[in-house]
Amino acid sequence: MRPFVCHQHMHRKHPKLHGIAKEHPDDEKRHFHALSRSLDDADQIVVAGPADTELDFVRRVKEYESPIAAHVVGTGTVDHPTDGQMIAFAKQYFGLKVRTT
Repeated sequence: MRPFVCHQHMHRKHPKLHGIAKEHPDDEKRHFHALSRSLDDADQIVVAGPADTELDFVRRVKEYESPIAAHVVGTGTVDHPTDGQMIAFAKQYFGLKVRTT
């Protein structure tokens, strides 16, 4: 298995404009679409993210019948992980040896 981490951040609210946070509902849709396209060649996908974000992504992938839907093998909740933490999470999920330094 070749570990691949697609670590993209998404913020659901835009910077405040005169003290009011502006929400753009299409941001999440565009982000999830771009993320799913980047995973087209993956054999097995574990989706991890804070709160219910990973579940929202999997729901959207299945809802739009994305080609990657069949490759999602699991999900996990992690709070804003670093790239290294995501790699360790994936290795642990797939039962691979996690190197500690």
